[in-house]
Amino acid sequence: MGSVERKDPAMGARQEEEAETAIGQLYSKASVVERPFVSYKPVVGPLIVAVREIWNSVSTKWFVRAICQQQNEFNLAATTFLEALQQQVRRQDEMVDRLSSRVYEGDRDNAVLAKGLVEFALKLEETRDKLDERDASVDERLTRLERASEVARENQKHEG
Repeated sequence: MGSVERKDPAMGARQEEEAETAIGQLYSKASVVERPFVSYKPVVGPLIVAVREIWNSVSTKWFVRAICQQQNEFNLAATTFLEALQQQVRRQDEMVDRLSSRVYEGDRDNAVLAKGLVEFALKLEETRDKLDERDASVDERLTRLERASEVARENQKHEG
């Protein structure tokens, strides 16, 4: 009989927790947001920031926003997909656990049946031995009867 390797429940719980943590981190990082331009230069810093914001609003803001929106949609779809995969893995792990349990029970049942089969085979062998003894006894009796019958026929021939 094969043995069934049982999973460590603590290990499964730890992996489940790690997966949930990773998915939570993905959700928290899924949104790409514009960051304001900052300059720490004394005196001219505010002027640099103002010029940069004007330039970005004219040259790149609408273009970058469309890309950010596409990236956010992709990130959300990918994270949602990964979460669905993780849930599917969880369901499959549960199914594997149930099936492993059934295999273990089946192995145990097979062991009981094998023991019963061995006991039955031993009883069958005993019964065969007894039948062989009776068969030999019947053969012996039949042989004696045949001899007695021959003797009786011979006696009848001689008498008659």
